Amino acid sequence: MTNNRKAALLIAAVAAIALIAFAIVYSLGDRNTEGSGIYSQCISRAELYYSIGDYENAVLEYRRALDEDDQSVEAYEGLYNSYIALGDTNSAIDILRTGYGKTGNSRLQELLQALQNDRQEQTENIEKTASIEPAINYTLLTRIGGSVYRDYGRTAPPVSSVDQPDGSIFVRFSEIPGTMVFRNSAQQPGAVSGGKIAETALPEEVQLDDLSYLVGKTPITREELEELGISSLLSRRDPVYGDMLQFVLRGCTVTAACDANGTIQKGAYSIIVPTNALELAASGGQAGGVPTKGGIIDAQTGLSVEGIQLRFFEEGETSGEPVAETVTGSSGDYEVSLPPGLYTVEASGDGYVTVTFDLRVGEYDTEVEEDFVVTRELSEGEVRIVLEWGATPTDLDSHLIGATDSGTDCHVYFVNMTCSNGDGTVAELDLDDTSSYGPETTTIHNINGKYNFAVNNYTPSTGSLSESGATVTVYLPGQSPAHFSVGSDGSVDGDWWYVCTIDHGVLKSYDG
Repeated sequence: MTNNRKAALLIAAVAAIALIAFAIVYSLGDRNTEGSGIYSQCISRAELYYSIGDYENAVLEYRRALDEDDQSVEAYEGLYNSYIALGDTNSAIDILRTGYGKTGNSRLQELLQALQNDRQEQTENIEKTASIEPAINYTLLTRIGGSVYRDYGRTAPPVSSVDQPDGSIFVRFSEIPGTMVFRNSAQQPGAVSGGKIAETALPEEVQLDDLSYLVGKTPITREELEELGISSLLSRRDPVYGDMLQFVLRGCTVTAACDANGTIQKGAYSIIVPTNALELAASGGQAGGVPTKGGIIDAQTGLSVEGIQLRFFEEGETSGEPVAETVTGSSGDYEVSLPPGLYTVEASGDGYVTVTFDLRVGEYDTEVEEDFVVTRELSEGEVRIVLEWGATPTDLDSHLIGATDSGTDCHVYFVNMTCSNGDGTVAELDLDDTSSYGPETTTIHNINGKYNFAVNNYTPSTGSLSESGATVTVYLPGQSPAHFSVGSDGSVDGDWWYVCTIDHGVLKSYDG
C-alpha cells in the first residue's frame, strides 16, 4: 500500500470518528433545547449509542426515557435489545416482564415468550447432553482408517479445500467432523500433485473438531477412556500443545491434548492418523479379502437381531450368485471376507421387511465394521418411519405432528413419546437416539388422519443439519420402502428438515 493511500485512509478514519463524536456531543447537549422533550432526547441518544455499539450507555439512556414515560414500548424494546447485545439474558427477561406488566403490549409479550422458550431449550439441551455416556465411534474409525480421497467424493463433494504453502491440501467433507490433511510423504510420494489430490490418496491425518465425535463426550477423563477398553493409553509431551494422550484403535493412532490430570477438554486439539492404511499403501495395498463385520439392529428396540440372512452382491445387483453370504448369530453379529469394492447388501429374515443397503470396502481397509438397521413387518394400517444420520450432529430428533379424523391432535417426539385416544395408541416414538447415527423410529398405528414428519437438530453446536447425512426411510404395508435424504428431499430451514406427509396412509410431499 502506498504512503499516499495510507494517509488518505487515515484521514477518512479520523473524519468518521470525529463525525460520530460530534453527533454524540450534539445529542448530549442542553436537555431543555427548544422544541424537544427530555423523553425524545433520551431515546435519540440511546439509539445513537446502540448504533455505535456502546450498549452500556444505551441502557442508561433508555432507562432515563422510562423515568419520563414508563408506558413506552419503544424504550422497553430498546432495553431488551441492548441487554441481549450485552449477553445479559436475565436483565432482558426482567425488563420484558416489567414492560408487559405495565403496558400489556402484545409485542413485548411475544419477545418475552420467545426468550423464555430459548432459555428452556438451552437448559434441556445442557441436561440432555450431560446424560450422554462415553462410547467409541467405531464407524468413524473404520471410515477414516481405510478410505481414499475418491471414496469421500462418492458420498458428497468437498465442503471446502484450502491449499497450504508447503504443498499439502486441507479438505473438509460433510461426513467427517474434522479437517483432512493430504500431503506427499515417504509412504505416499504422489498423494498431491499440481494442487490436486490423487484419487487413491489416504489422508495423512484428520484433525477432529472435537474428540467427542470419536469417544462420545468431552470433557472426558483418562479413567473414562480406560473404562471404554482403551488399554494402550500413553502420555507424551508436545512442544506446541503440551500434555497429550495417545492410543491406538482399529489401526488408527489417536492423539489429543489434555490437562495435567489427563482430562481432554471440549475443543482440545486432537487428530486421527490411519497408521495401518498408510503402511499398507507403502507396501502395495491389501491382499485378498478384507474382514467385514458388524451387527443387525432392530429399528424399534435398538437390539441386535439373530437369524437375519445377508447376501452381498456387486453394486446394483440383487440377484444371481452373491459374492458372499451369511446369517447373523445369537448376538446379531455377522462376519464375511470381501475384496475391496462397492456392494449391495440384501437383508431378510422371518418377521422382517427385506431391505437393501450400500457397503464400501476400501482398498486400504484392514477391517470394515458396518451396522445395518432392519424393521419388523407392519400390520395392516401401520406406517413406520426410521431416521438415521452420521457422526454429527450428535442428536437429531424425530417429530410427528398431525391429527386423526376423530379429532385427536398428536405431536410425538422425545418429550411426548406416545399419542393415544379412546381407540388406543395413535402413534409412538419406539426408539430415541441421542448419540449419533440412530436409528430413531416412529410408528403410526392409526392411519385415519394426516401427519407431517420433520427432523430437528437438537444439538446444532455439534454440527449442521444440512451436513448430517441424515436419511429417513418410510415403510408402508405392501410397498417398497421410500427413502429421503437431507438436502435432496423435502426442505431444510435452519435446524429443521421438513421431510414428508402421510395422509391416510398415502405418502406425499411435506404439507405442513
